[in-house]
Amino acid sequence: MQQKKFRLALILAGCLMINYSFGQDEQQPNVITTAVPFLMIAPDARGGGMGDVGVSTTPDAYSLYWNPAKYAFIEKDFGAGIGYVPWLRGLVNDIGLASVSGYKRFGDKQAIALSLRFFSMGEVMFTNDVGQELGAVKRNEWAVDATYARKFSRTVSGAVAFRFIYSNLVPVNYTKYDVRPGMSGAADIALYYHKELEVKGLAGAWIDFGFNISNIGAKISY
Repeated sequence: MQQKKFRLALILAGCLMINYSFGQDEQQPNVITTAVPFLMIAPDARGGGMGDVGVSTTPDAYSLYWNPAKYAFIEKDFGAGIGYVPWLRGLVNDIGLASVSGYKRFGDKQAIALSLRFFSMGEVMFTNDVGQELGAVKRNEWAVDATYARKFSRTVSGAVAFRFIYSNLVPVNYTKYDVRPGMSGAADIALYYHKELEVKGLAGAWIDFGFNISNIGAKISY
């Protein structure tokens, strides 16, 4: 009787070990890699200096990044902006985001805007499987944006923006794998509320609210 109990205990222990082994095999690493993170870098000193606050601030030439609906309330008929943001300057000196943007207002209710953002990832030395240097390559990514903004009322405006994204991380001549530049598209949907307030003793007061869902689009692959 004791011998049968001992055999039964061995069988149960073996089953538990098998189940544990299968459980370990089913665990796969789930690495989440974010593509084109340069789209999240503020292109202007004003928004970046305020801690990436720009969705509900007053409109300017860089509103296409923060909230394109703000263009409907911009005062000037035409404007443009050029900027450069160094990135990780404490580690390297050749990574940065260059941008240029411009807008045109039509009447009192409509506006269009365009922008180009170019992100240089610096110089990278490529090597083969045995560590032999193949050459230095400068990688880059860029995005082209276009938007249309319109007032719905005296206080509310909306906008839609479309974006083409290009990412070239690994040149074809430097790898044996089938790697190509990644391309994708995205869109933004934005709303903006602006109302001037009549406060006794305080001239030029207003209140603003902003809403922007950005980078709605497909995945990017290389």
